[in-house]
Amino acid sequence: SIPMTTFVHFIDEIKRGYDSDAPYHNSLHAFDVMHVCYLLITKCGAEKYLESFNILSILVAALAHDLGHDGYNNTFHQQISSERAMTYNGISVLENYSAAFLFRILRKKENNIFARLNEDDMKKMKA
Repeated sequence: SIPMTTFVHFIDEIKRGYDSDAPYHNSLHAFDVMHVCYLLITKCGAEKYLESFNILSILVAALAHDLGHDGYNNTFHQQISSERAMTYNGISVLENYSAAFLFRILRKKENNIFARLNEDDMKKMKA
């Protein structure tokens, strides 16, 4: 189980990671995507085939999938050689940026909803 204070800190950090003024890539979009994933898992009976660890990983990935999105697409970043494109060598720039953003959030003890996982499970979750 996840301590409630940790969960609240984590959710607050996720919300802050989205631009509230963005017309689309904002925290409402993130929570909408997470909700759709939850509905797909439950309505399709996927929870019968997935461990709770897998379900949590899917829901967290859905929440974080556009963290730090700046409103531009990967092609734009590649064409202008933005810092993000340079950092990720032009490969899945925004996706890698959002994943790194998530893991920076999780690195803080007060946000780490996965603190009780062992090293092998963390590696599986990141894969």
